[in-house]
Amino acid sequence: MTKEQRGRARIVRGDPETIARAQRLLDAYADLWRSRIDRLGELLDAD
Repeated sequence: MTKEQRGRARIVRGDPETIARAQRLLDAYADLWRSRIDRLGELLDAD
């Protein structure tokens, strides 16, 4: 991300590659938690 001051305005630009890396990380965590929740559901159904 870059920030640039122009008078009273502050221009902020995101870096697409950094955003993509963050999205991949969040997707990996989402997959991890989905699998854990699925496993918990299987354990609860087994009783």
